[in-house]
Amino acid sequence: MTQNLIKLIIFIGLLCGTTQSFAHKIVLLTSLNPETNRPPLRLKSWNINKKLEKKFNQYLSKFNTSLSAEVIHFAGPTELYRTLRDPEVTALIWVGHAGFGDSEGLGQTRSIVDHKGRDIKSLFQAAGPQLKYLALVGCQGAFFLNEWRDKGYFSHVPKLQTYGREVKTDARKGLRKAMKRLEELVDHDSKFLEQETNQPSIKSPFQYYQKNDDQYEIAQVIRLNEAKEEMEAVQILQKDRLIAFFPQSNTIQAKEVLIKRSNLKSAKKIVLESGFGPLTKDINLGRLNIEADEGGHWDLFQTPSGKPIGIGKHIYQHIGD
Repeated sequence: MTQNLIKLIIFIGLLCGTTQSFAHKIVLLTSLNPETNRPPLRLKSWNINKKLEKKFNQYLSKFNTSLSAEVIHFAGPTELYRTLRDPEVTALIWVGHAGFGDSEGLGQTRSIVDHKGRDIKSLFQAAGPQLKYLALVGCQGAFFLNEWRDKGYFSHVPKLQTYGREVKTDARKGLRKAMKRLEELVDHDSKFLEQETNQPSIKSPFQYYQKNDDQYEIAQVIRLNEAKEEMEAVQILQKDRLIAFFPQSNTIQAKEVLIKRSNLKSAKKIVLESGFGPLTKDINLGRLNIEADEGGHWDLFQTPSGKPIGIGKHIYQHIGD
């Protein structure tokens, strides 16, 4: 693949995120299966998503300021990513299962899962600089938020206020508390959710690291589809740091990313992560081509016949010259 084609693909992708607007909107994303989240002895018509949307609108009507709002049910990684980097969204409330153990149907520990069981916790690192309020309504949501702050994942969002609980949380009660906290913030400062007129455009949520920092090198990541079926949405991780996201697609995708330089063996691996657990049926993640300025190359862990090792995620390791 020529360098000019790679740059064209990346340029088109960046254009999609450069439109600037200073509106402010609150979004409720729910990712719960109504069939498995129905209380005992309730009629089959009882729907957790409809209940949450009704409560959300009720709480919103009590605010002293007018807010644009949107509700998206059955949200997955693509909906979460787009909402986090939407320049109009200044408040986001996520409602879904979370926890630090194998409970509530979680396939692995320390997970925030969507309605299909995909672990999407790393995607919250993609929060754009416009975001003022983020609520995680799920069991032990506060632990995730505190951990991300400690690791500096929200350092590019200095005005971000968060809400999460440290205990097991009922979705409806958690939503009420999250909306109450937001109402308090807006009552204290009526302009809390408004955008600054000099708000930077969001070309990429992964460009907050300085490109001239010697700790990082610029790389081009290309995802190729070598199968007939559509490629799954994937997170690209270096250790647990999100460096890129690709939505579902049938066609070639490309991103410019920053890879952290390190002599640690664990840092010399790039993980292509769908979020699905190891018991998931074989899915199409595509094949990465990673081109960096420094020497060496990135090899996929695979069998001698060329089949990638791993279900739900693939690992690429840096091999020096």
